[in-house]
Amino acid sequence: MSESAGIIIGAVIAMISAIVVQIIQGRLGKKRGTARKYVEQFASFYELEKLYVSEISRLEKIVKEKDKSDNEIKIKNNFRKQNELNGCEHIEFTSNSAKLFARKLGEK
Repeated sequence: MSESAGIIIGAVIAMISAIVVQIIQGRLGKKRGTARKYVEQFASFYELEKLYVSEISRLEKIVKEKDKSDNEIKIKNNFRKQNELNGCEHIEFTSNSAKLFARKLGEK
């Protein structure tokens, strides 16, 4: 085999490798973007939970104790415990931790 044929074959292999890498990175990027979108939506659920808990606290007028936020924490924890009793996963994430995780997913 001549030297020029070897160079051409090497260049073709390098080009094919580069194309394959680009395709794989594109697919991983799309998956990362989808995962980030889901995590951001989970963060929105935590914010929604705060709104529900605040309204329930207001409606139940449990503000007789020390602090309104203490009552909201108790209500939130009671709902989360009930959710676990229904066979759902224990929620440990907060809105901030979910948003931080989503930002990390967006990094390359």
